[in-house]
Amino acid sequence: MRTRSVPLFLAAALLCIGCSSRKVPTDAAVDTAADSARDTVDPSDTGVGADVDVLDADALDTGDAGDAGEVTYRCGGGVRSVRPLRDGFEATTDHYVVFVEADEARARELATLLESAYAGFAAFFLAEPAASPLYVEVLADAASYDAALLSAGAPPAFGGTYFPETQTVFVFLQSTRFYTRQLLLHEAAHQFHYLARTGNRAPPSFFYIEGVADHLAHHLVQDGCVWLGADLPLTPNDFPRLALRALTNADASLSAIATGSAFTFPAAFAAVRFLARDDPEAFASLRDALDGGADGDAALAEVLARYGPMGELDIRYARWLAGDAQFDFALNETVDWDPLSEKSVASWSAFHGIARSRSAPATLALTIVPPAESSDRWFGGVVTGTLEAAANSTVEIGRDGTVYERPPRQNRQPIGEVAALADGSYRFVLDLAAATVTINDQVFAYDAEYPPGAGISIEGVGVTVREIRAP
Repeated sequence: MRTRSVPLFLAAALLCIGCSSRKVPTDAAVDTAADSARDTVDPSDTGVGADVDVLDADALDTGDAGDAGEVTYRCGGGVRSVRPLRDGFEATTDHYVVFVEADEARARELATLLESAYAGFAAFFLAEPAASPLYVEVLADAASYDAALLSAGAPPAFGGTYFPETQTVFVFLQSTRFYTRQLLLHEAAHQFHYLARTGNRAPPSFFYIEGVADHLAHHLVQDGCVWLGADLPLTPNDFPRLALRALTNADASLSAIATGSAFTFPAAFAAVRFLARDDPEAFASLRDALDGGADGDAALAEVLARYGPMGELDIRYARWLAGDAQFDFALNETVDWDPLSEKSVASWSAFHGIARSRSAPATLALTIVPPAESSDRWFGGVVTGTLEAAANSTVEIGRDGTVYERPPRQNRQPIGEVAALADGSYRFVLDLAAATVTINDQVFAYDAEYPPGAGISIEGVGVTVREIRAP
């Protein structure tokens, strides 16, 4: 069961439940671990696949299920039929019947997502439900959602739930496209998990149940295909950072998280992701034991011992969490930006939004792609400095190739013009040391009086940022 409507809300409220007095690395120790992790951890050891900027046949996998640590795009067979139903549409795929209280296009989009996710779920859980279709309802708003739960005889649940008695997922449309898909995938992961591996019963470990669902729900989509358990180019809900905060401020070690004394949704997400990537075979043993109904604490203690001494495992976890686990660009959760691949995002918001890099790179390169449809107002570019959290300086391209500089809390000022590349895009390279931004090989100097800080800046529906590189 999911008990939130927007992922950040409960994550913020549940930062430390049942914390004990056991100490874990301090802020300084974790900062040192982060530096060490960046220097010593091989990204290939994390289970993360190769960069995928433009989806091609080599990035897709529609084959049989692999091991639980595998990370890849999966594609389904799409939608077989759609029919009007009540105040929406019902879309049928090979494995799902999905009612969506919205227009037909949205019904097709979410049903296609779930059908592709089915292959990803099967790859992770190494099993499939005995029968299909699986039933899902996506309601228009909280009132419709509450009414649907009442009609089904399900208990109240804030945001989304899988109801085992009817084997149905219920969610409602969220404030952004990403959050809607994330919540839907979270609840669909519960549904698949219960029906494929546990006899429709809850495994005896809340951290495992919720951590698995949140790990899989962090996703990327391209052309109807989905990458479950993905590392995102930017984070709207910042689970890795919240998990790191819990680790440094309280007892959120792996043993404490696993036994439930330090449960939070972000900590469960991080613990499951780490365990699945650190040793897929040991994680498979954990999964088999818990899904088989073994005593939670006893099974966890036995399986965690396979990873090595707990003290060493906690240190590896702390280093991973402070280093490779963190998503580089942090985004205000209210801005409707959609991660498209490991290195690209699209904006569906008419409002200005920024995502600042945490790694403090000396340079930042990216490509701005204007909206496909004509727009009177759009901007895209780079953050060059930060006065404070809500006050940033930017250099951006706008409609008709005008280049603008925008100091904190001031209006944009035109500083030149640049012709688009042959494909209509604009290639940016920010050099913080030189205080310059190069756009399509044309160099612009900007005012460097503000503390330097690299990031992404977008305003306008349909603006896409590709090929994000922060060496």
